[in-house]
Amino acid sequence: MPTLIDWILAAIVAVLWPLQQNLVSWPKFQRALRDGVPGARVKGYRETIQHQWVLAAVILVAWLAQGRSLPALGLGWGSGWLAWALVAVALGVVVMMALQTRGIVASRDTRAMVRAKLAGVREVLPHDAHEQTWFRAVSVTAGVCEELMFRGYVTWVIAAVAGPWVAAALTAALFGVAHLYQGLPGILQSSLVGVIMSAVVAAAGSLWPAMLIHAALDWGSGDAARIALETEGADASEVGAA
Repeated sequence: MPTLIDWILAAIVAVLWPLQQNLVSWPKFQRALRDGVPGARVKGYRETIQHQWVLAAVILVAWLAQGRSLPALGLGWGSGWLAWALVAVALGVVVMMALQTRGIVASRDTRAMVRAKLAGVREVLPHDAHEQTWFRAVSVTAGVCEELMFRGYVTWVIAAVAGPWVAAALTAALFGVAHLYQGLPGILQSSLVGVIMSAVVAAAGSLWPAMLIHAALDWGSGDAARIALETEGADASEVGAA
């Protein structure tokens, strides 16, 4: 059963940290971009990486200090063929994102479509190769840490008093609200991702496939954004010349 420490940490992860991100870090990030601060995006990426790994590390220390096993948190390997099937799905997502990136490189129309889809979140996405490298680090961080924190720890805490189904639904909603800075579409999309990742974890009996899928989706989105945004001026010039 969760202890007082568990409830405090779960509240920090699910409520206090998202509030800090949305009400403090995000406005600070936007101001830095508006003011043209050099390396503003990379500084924001570094802050996100630091926050998530620190929170994940604190959770792991608290978990192990109370004599619990890592598999009980979802960090073991699931049993049965379904776990392997979901690993295959995760690898398929990696391949799919790589093919998507190739398609964006090859097609100006596809790049224009990507830019249109990114209109509401383009500020936070990489615009050049240096930012892309750091965004990839953010993607791996989010894949590992957010799954550990939300689908692993917070879900476990809530499930202890409300059951697994309520825990999965509530955690997905909290995960969506954590992306408040992306607006209503971002909240809904993130909540849906939370539901899907919860199903993956439940089916696999492990967080690892969900971590890989999450990281691959974010990585691929960052790569696609960088190509689309970096070529925006050149594409516009070509259209004008035509």
